[in-house]
Amino acid sequence: MLPPLTPERFSADKVHKVAQFDCGAAHEWEVYLNEWIKGPEALKSMTDWNTEIWLYYTGNQLVGYGSFGPNRLIWPYNTSLKQQVTIIPAFAVSGAFRRKPDGVNRHDRFAWRILSDLVCRSLLHGTDMLMLYVHKDNSFAQRFYGNFGFANAGISRVADHNLMLFDLRELRLRIAAPAPMQLVAPEKPRTEADPGVSSSS
Repeated sequence: MLPPLTPERFSADKVHKVAQFDCGAAHEWEVYLNEWIKGPEALKSMTDWNTEIWLYYTGNQLVGYGSFGPNRLIWPYNTSLKQQVTIIPAFAVSGAFRRKPDGVNRHDRFAWRILSDLVCRSLLHGTDMLMLYVHKDNSFAQRFYGNFGFANAGISRVADHNLMLFDLRELRLRIAAPAPMQLVAPEKPRTEADPGVSSSS
């Protein structure tokens, strides 16, 4: 039996629950994803872009987080048509839970189940196109999203909140239908005595 995976909607009063989140520090994108959820970027994304952020727990341990929000973009690029899409601005799994649980296929790992849940939730908002950006040197993430079904749309130059420009690989996923099964447990209230924070050490 797979370990449970329970979602919790993130909000400004839950910042303390991600204080020890650590998805690694060996690469600049890992540092960025640690800082994104702990700092002002996550809250700014929620207020400015209506982004939903979800924390995912197994028991009392924080496994990872994911986010998504609406946007309108020209697509296909050689047209003047704008369509509603869902952007995934940040998604990360704690280093302690990377490629876990052991002994299961990739569809049953925590990362796959979290991303599947985000896809299901985005469909409830009436869009069937998801897109995200990954660092052009992050080959592991590119393989992961490619296995999930995201298509490589090439390199895009993207500005961060400080208007610094980065060359990132753009990935897109067209969703044909909702996922046929529930991959995480229903959301349930969490008490303050249940900190839900885990360290990767």
